[in-house]
Amino acid sequence: MSTALMSDIPFVEARHSGRKQRPKVVSLRLTETTSKHGAAMGIARYWNASNSPIESCHYVVDEELTLQCVPVDKVAYSSKFDAKGTISINVCAFPTFDVNEWLDTERAEALDNAAKLTARLSKAHNIPIRYVDLLDHRRIFSRGGIMVNVRGSWPTHTFLTKVEAYRS
Repeated sequence: MSTALMSDIPFVEARHSGRKQRPKVVSLRLTETTSKHGAAMGIARYWNASNSPIESCHYVVDEELTLQCVPVDKVAYSSKFDAKGTISINVCAFPTFDVNEWLDTERAEALDNAAKLTARLSKAHNIPIRYVDLLDHRRIFSRGGIMVNVRGSWPTHTFLTKVEAYRS
């Protein structure tokens, strides 16, 4: 059984993971759930269940908790846009078209936890802090970066600023 990348992050193993990989990109997507405490654990338990679908993610974060579900040196079954070399993070939040909702609700805490985790992962794996275009990610994938696959708004500048601050 594999262990967490960082010993302070609880590991709830997802039932499904793939072959070995070397991370180059951090990919973020929304879970389309609440950001409240317990959402991350609910998703991790769902992926751990004996009847879970072939779906998983490396990490899941809510307003209070960060959990690892797949070792970063293995492929997770997260999204059709994620390829080998991707560390996937599910951010517990419903999509919104009002970017201000990322700044003054429980989403702000989930966003902050995702930024802390992204900073730690980018430092541990020498992943540059820059956005990778979702449509052109295969062409520039080898350079590495951060890919965001969300419906609605995403606080682009705020997130990168937080990641840079946490990384230093």
